[in-house]
Amino acid sequence: VYLSDIPWRSAYTGWINAAYAPLPKLNSAFHGAPLALGGELYSKGIGTYPLSEIEYTLDGNYDALEAYIGIDKNATSNDGSVIFYIFADDKLVYNSDVMRKNSPSHHIKISLYNASTIRLVVTDAGDGSQGDFADWADIKIFPSRAVNVRYVMSWINGTITSLFPATSELAK
Repeated sequence: VYLSDIPWRSAYTGWINAAYAPLPKLNSAFHGAPLALGGELYSKGIGTYPLSEIEYTLDGNYDALEAYIGIDKNATSNDGSVIFYIFADDKLVYNSDVMRKNSPSHHIKISLYNASTIRLVVTDAGDGSQGDFADWADIKIFPSRAVNVRYVMSWINGTITSLFPATSELAK
């Protein structure tokens, strides 16, 4: 499931400009061009600008997150530097090194097992936000493989005589 295809719980960026909403951009870089990391273009993802926080509710239904991260190759300045963070249930589960426009993108895979929420954060690496157009490209989450199915068994003299899915009344 692409994160850009589901609604976030909350989101904002550090962009302050009366002409533009301070929200991350879905399926495009923050400056409006296609998401571009290195030599690759991505049709799905989130473009943002520091300080940025995007939170999603997962309710424990997803096992993993996968994405490509970096500064968009079409950023207007070569001075950009960012750090990416991922929090699951307010616990830090990933942080990148400082990434610059000329840094290669990073392919990340993060466990989200049983997480209720995730928060994607991008900071300016402590040197201002000039050119810090950060991309969470091809970012997706993977549904849990575990299936919670309850069954009712009928026993006669220690032998299972039937096995069928429980109704909501019986599953309690």
